[in-house]
Amino acid sequence: MHRKLIVVCLFIAMACNSRKSLTINGQISNCEDGKITLYLKNAISRFEETYTVEIKGGVFNFNNIKIDELKIADLIYLPNHGKEIGLNTHYFWVENDRIKISGDFREREKIQIVGNSIDKLAERYNDVWMPKRSDHHVDEGNINSPELSKALAADRYFNRILKVVKENNDSQFMLVVIYNYIKLINIYEDDKGAKRIEKLLATLNFNYNKLPISKKIISTLNLFKSVSAGNVLSVFEGHDESGKLFNSSALHNKFTLLEFWSLGCRPCIEAFPAWEEVYKKYHTKGFEMLAISLDRDRPEEWSRFLEKRNLPWKNIVEFDGEKGRASEKFFITYLPQNILIDENHRVIERNISKDRLELFLEKSL
Repeated sequence: MHRKLIVVCLFIAMACNSRKSLTINGQISNCEDGKITLYLKNAISRFEETYTVEIKGGVFNFNNIKIDELKIADLIYLPNHGKEIGLNTHYFWVENDRIKISGDFREREKIQIVGNSIDKLAERYNDVWMPKRSDHHVDEGNINSPELSKALAADRYFNRILKVVKENNDSQFMLVVIYNYIKLINIYEDDKGAKRIEKLLATLNFNYNKLPISKKIISTLNLFKSVSAGNVLSVFEGHDESGKLFNSSALHNKFTLLEFWSLGCRPCIEAFPAWEEVYKKYHTKGFEMLAISLDRDRPEEWSRFLEKRNLPWKNIVEFDGEKGRASEKFFITYLPQNILIDENHRVIERNISKDRLELFLEKSL
């Protein structure tokens, strides 16, 4: 009886240990002998961990790899005679699971990954965290209001994300969902963003504070708050058309629109004629506009574009100076994007539309 108890306890201990580590067992046909390298990274960094094993007769095994947080994995195959190639055709998520990989090397796109619970969850919600065109549909009495459409879209997007997080509040993958939500929230120009992010975090049912991705979420949340309406923007710099250093402390107009753009952003350039109308109408009354280009690696092309277009407002291109890039400091996560500030550099509104800006300036100047 005592001997049986020892065997049972040993089995339980081994089972528990397997659940606390990552094991990958592979069986690939039509694959010559060589080596397989497993690359791992967390959701916000580059691939930082590597493990290499031999593959013989199509069989390879990675055993007892400790995963302290959710990882993205990639498998690279190096045959004894040939060049390295991806074993699978896409990255996949892993945690402490026992995973089996099987298939025919000649049909890599059909290789099966079984037993990976977190990757199934990621696949299930792959299209949930992305904004949808239908979010902007307004059907209450055939209302045609861009502002209402954006407000409804923000609500729909958040409620969809909240539902997912509530249903899976014990999974680390929800931190990935929340992180993506933060990066995309500017699309909806949502002034409730900070409170909504905090609500999503409060829904989680595990201790996430020490995980790198949670630290990134918190720092991004604080950045988001710092550039929301009512906050004063920190000083930033750039180079003007002549190559001289421009410092934002030189902005003294009653209201200034900071317009972020790049040469590769067609919507940015297509919006310039509309902004020119506003600029010409209100510039003499105290309105200024500063177009901040993100083309720091293409300064000559940027200069030629400005010379050709002859834009009437101030233009600068950001660079990696002591004060950092304006786009990173001010949470510019997509283009085009703008920030309206007053003479004290206090944020009035982010991503204001042409019509809304004209209404504001008409009342305020």
